[in-house]
Amino acid sequence: MQKVVISKTWPVLDETLKSMFTENGFPKSMKIADLGCSSGPNSFFLISHIMDTIQDLWKHNLNNLPQLEVLLNDLPSNDFNNLFKLESNFSQYNGKEKKLDCFIYGVPGSFYDMLFPSNTLNFVFSSYSVHWLSQIPEGLGKNNKENIYIGITSPPKVFEAYANQFQRDFSRFLSSRAEEITFGGRMVLAFLGRSFADPSSKDAYPLLTVLGEALSDMVAQVICFGTLAI
Repeated sequence: MQKVVISKTWPVLDETLKSMFTENGFPKSMKIADLGCSSGPNSFFLISHIMDTIQDLWKHNLNNLPQLEVLLNDLPSNDFNNLFKLESNFSQYNGKEKKLDCFIYGVPGSFYDMLFPSNTLNFVFSSYSVHWLSQIPEGLGKNNKENIYIGITSPPKVFEAYANQFQRDFSRFLSSRAEEITFGGRMVLAFLGRSFADPSSKDAYPLLTVLGEALSDMVAQVICFGTLAI
C-alpha cells in the first residue's frame, strides 16, 4: 500500500524537482531527507526515482551531475540494520544506469523536532508518515470508551483532543523543516486524509474500527475466562 502511495506522488515530485532546479540552478551537491523511512525497500524505491528524475533533468550535462546525500529518518526504534542491509542491494538496482554519487545515512529521531542543522536540506520527502501523532492526545482519559481511535461512540471531546494534537504536531513539523530547508528548497508530503467531514464514520478508517472491535472482544473473553477460573 505504501509503495502505491509513493508512486502516486511521482508527477508532483518530478514537477517539484524541475521547478527547484529551474529557479535555483543546478547545485554541485544535494541533501535529501526521507522522513518516516521505515525499514523496508520503499525508501530505495523513492531514491531510485529521484535519481532517474535528476539524470533526466541533467541529460544535457551528464558529466557534471550533483552528488547526493540521502538522509533516512525514523524513530530510534526503527530497524535501521535491516535498512542498511537493503542498501547493499541498492547499487545493483536494475533500472536506469546510475551515474550519480549517492551517500546514504540513517538519522534516528522524531521529525516533530529538528533533526538537521539549519539551512542544510535541499529537498524533503515524507510518505505515509505525518498523519501519525507524536503521542496519545492529551485529555483523552477514559472518554474514548473502547475505541483505539475516533469511532462512532466517541464523544466530541475526543474529536477535539485529536484535532488539537495534530495541530500542535504539524505546527512543530513545519517549524522544524522551515529551519532546516535551504532558501529555494522544496518539500513533498503524502499522508492520509478523508473526503468527508465526519471523522467518526466507519468509512473513515475501517481497519482501525475493526481492529478496535477485535481487541475489545479479546479483552472481554480474557475477563470472562479469568472470572470463571477464580
